[in-house]
Amino acid sequence: EIRKHGYVLENYGSCVSTGVSAGEAKMVVFRNWLGKIAARPKFDCSAYPTFAKWVDVFCDEGHREGARILWCAWTNFLDTNPPAQFLQQWSVNLQNLTWDQAHSRTPFDIKWNDGKIRKVLPVTAKQASFVVPTIKEHDVPAGGVHLEQDCLATLKELMEVFNTLPENMRMEPAMSKCDDVVLTRKVSLGFEEGLGKASQDCFTVKFTKDWHKDLEKELDNRLPKTQWKSKEQYKKSLVVTDINGKRVNPYGADASSLVEKQFPLHFREPNIRSDREVVMVYMARAKPESDRKFIDKTRELDKYLWACLRPKAVRSNVKSVERRTFSRQSESERVPLLKRDSRERPWSSVSSSEGENFVLQEVKRCVEGAVQRQHEKFIHKREVLAQRKPGNDALKEYARSYLQYRTVDSDWEMARFCYGEIVGEEIDKDGDPALILDNPSPALLEIISTLNRPGMGLCSLESEESTSCCGLRKTTKRIANVAGEPNLQFLFTNTSGDGATSVPANFQTEFRKKLKEGLVGNQDVSSLAMKPKMHGNDILVEVTGHGKLIEPIRDRNLGNINVLNFLGRMVDSHPCVLVKKDLLMPYAGVRGKAGGLNYVVDALQFRNGFIGTGEEGDPTQHRMLYGIFDARHQPHPDYWRHVLPKFMTPKGSNYEYTTNDQIAMVQAPQSFPALDKDEDVLDVHNGLCFNLMNVIRNRCGGVTSCGTNAVWQINAKDFSRQGENTESREYFDSRTKIEDTSSTHIQFCQGKRSVYVQQQISTGIAKLNADYLCALQRWAEGAVQLFYLQIFVDRTPRLVAFALCVLGFECGMYWTLYGSWTKGLVGYNVFCDRAGESTLAFTGFEQGNALCNNIYGMFSWFLEHKIDKVIWEMAADDYMRLIDFAFVWAVIVGCAAILCIILAYRGIMPRIVRTFIMMENISYWLTSCSIFFWLSLTLFMIVGMNPPLMFNV
Repeated sequence: EIRKHGYVLENYGSCVSTGVSAGEAKMVVFRNWLGKIAARPKFDCSAYPTFAKWVDVFCDEGHREGARILWCAWTNFLDTNPPAQFLQQWSVNLQNLTWDQAHSRTPFDIKWNDGKIRKVLPVTAKQASFVVPTIKEHDVPAGGVHLEQDCLATLKELMEVFNTLPENMRMEPAMSKCDDVVLTRKVSLGFEEGLGKASQDCFTVKFTKDWHKDLEKELDNRLPKTQWKSKEQYKKSLVVTDINGKRVNPYGADASSLVEKQFPLHFREPNIRSDREVVMVYMARAKPESDRKFIDKTRELDKYLWACLRPKAVRSNVKSVERRTFSRQSESERVPLLKRDSRERPWSSVSSSEGENFVLQEVKRCVEGAVQRQHEKFIHKREVLAQRKPGNDALKEYARSYLQYRTVDSDWEMARFCYGEIVGEEIDKDGDPALILDNPSPALLEIISTLNRPGMGLCSLESEESTSCCGLRKTTKRIANVAGEPNLQFLFTNTSGDGATSVPANFQTEFRKKLKEGLVGNQDVSSLAMKPKMHGNDILVEVTGHGKLIEPIRDRNLGNINVLNFLGRMVDSHPCVLVKKDLLMPYAGVRGKAGGLNYVVDALQFRNGFIGTGEEGDPTQHRMLYGIFDARHQPHPDYWRHVLPKFMTPKGSNYEYTTNDQIAMVQAPQSFPALDKDEDVLDVHNGLCFNLMNVIRNRCGGVTSCGTNAVWQINAKDFSRQGENTESREYFDSRTKIEDTSSTHIQFCQGKRSVYVQQQISTGIAKLNADYLCALQRWAEGAVQLFYLQIFVDRTPRLVAFALCVLGFECGMYWTLYGSWTKGLVGYNVFCDRAGESTLAFTGFEQGNALCNNIYGMFSWFLEHKIDKVIWEMAADDYMRLIDFAFVWAVIVGCAAILCIILAYRGIMPRIVRTFIMMENISYWLTSCSIFFWLSLTLFMIVGMNPPLMFNV
């Protein structure tokens, strides 16, 4: 019934499906990609069939070149709009895999024989031979989905790319890990219905003598049924490909170049619903410290770590705090996120017109130029490799192709291209703390050299001495100042053999020509100042000038420069830069899986059109659904159909729904059907958690995330990027090894709750036992880290209060057992005492309380010897104290039960129970077998032995 209410989806700016991988094999990664896109939900609502913006993100923590090439081929295939049934069948066919099968099979196999024949690639028997030429039609299992000609051609290319890539997708040459690589592409993926049926928005034209006339006739017949007013507009909207899936132009003069072997030509109309977008995003965040060892990595601006500019440092007004300003716009006036053809826009853009108001155009130009030079170097390396190994030609073209989708669509992304390594902290001339950055990025150097930005510049250090205590003590303080113009040094060696004693007269003229040849665009270098001087038989040239010319030359690292009879090269003379500390933020401060997830959230929040700010006039909704699927896990096609209703709540009594902002996260269980449960001695299925604990915890909304198969509801009103230095905030808590549990606790403390879906709607590939033991160790260590952080660092009020209550309870128990009880304090017991003694509750009983005496007499039933009865009578005070103690705790427990009923009735009890769950999550290591890791294992390692359980993590 909920599927009829697609209007609720309009309350979300976007829905994000994120996969995370660091080193998984290509089969595992591709299986994850296929499951995510096949699970895109479709509502039975013609106005709102799905989310207005569906974002499929692959977070590549391994920064792998092969993953980018495969992503490009995968998006090429999706851009041909394959039928939804094809993707869903393919996804289901790849669900049940073991670890060994995932490393020995491919998703493009026609069939697998596991005792019985199983169809894998769901193509029809007639089309199978086009994808796999060696297969015979009678060997193809029955079934399959018919694909259009262009879709079938790109599927074949995808298979060829997949088979060419290495298993781990690591390749050289590759893009530098020092820079972020974000690829963004909008694909034309719609909702085709009907198994084995041809799409109505496609047609083909066969080769004949008059194929031009046949084409015009077909266009005339189709035009009245389309939204286009003229035939020329209709022609421009069509995507035309030949039999091999290559784009062609069948109109005008280009039509004469088409030959018969390229036919039949395939024509595809654009999707009717242009307001439903599918955006594919590849993200690899920079890791400049990945190869650095023996350096403590922190989340702060510490020495030998890396820092980059804050977004405010690249805005036109450094003091500007707000990220965006808004004016109300009608639906038709909104600027789309991406143009239909990415080739129509530059690689670097600010995705809304508002961005031009606060991002300096010069900063954009510097970043654009630095990345363009990086692309040229990379393509040159690819071309050299292709010449040595002819089989790499196709991969070179894919590398060139994916670079056109590299985008920098926000001030935050732009600022991250301006980074350097921290080598010192000094005081600048204004008396403010400043950091000295070595190995500055080309974009940062060019910005500093070109723009007179406040708070940053080339660095020079000066010592300043001062005296104190009547001149008896001298102190020296280093002051960091901005240096002069940027410069370069070149060293030229005489190759003629004759000993030159002076610089040739025309040396500078010829050298300028070489520098001009090395720059893109044949720029004017006449403004460069050159100071050549003899250095023995060599010539040392110092070149000084504007940063617009100096930094592109420095970035190209020119070598083998022939000037007259001299051979020269640029001397490594990269300068240090000085930047005020408040303009910097950690460049790679957040590591691990949580770092990758936070990077995706940051990028989407700082971009325009994915999630709004919640402020008045913002046309984008302030909510975003954020699904997380580890690379080993594949969501089923019905995943979102089970999850989405959990974020909805009835609105009134008219069978209408709205979003439930109290739901922070919806969790689905993990399942590994390829693993035999009888052999699962280590509980890899985690059945205790998913089948028992989470079912119980779900009653109070206290299910904590298990890291994957979870969907988070991010609300910009609760997690905003507006304000000073908000880019330092993180949604997923990365301070522990169990970021999933820690992040859930943060939401619980904000009054949110979670929901558990007890359905098998995702399938994983089980880890090997050795790897699973390492995961257990990580979970146990993370619990200890979380305990320390939330109790002693964050001092989370409800957990600290709970811990104090537990400590008070234990102290009370100790006092009641070994203390003086109430009779030692006020002279009376509470309820029971010996005959003739008054109590706080009952006074004036000469014979004592009858009930207490009867209970006291019951102890004599078990006494047989006279000496035991004598001791029993002598211990009457102690027995009565024990009975009185029992009555007191019975009253306390009864009052607590009544209080729980009252709190539950008022809706307060679930929050209290969630606090109990949080405390159990962070303290279970104190009362479980995992104490082995913290006592026995610690002692074992202290005495000098190697740590055990050294498995491949």
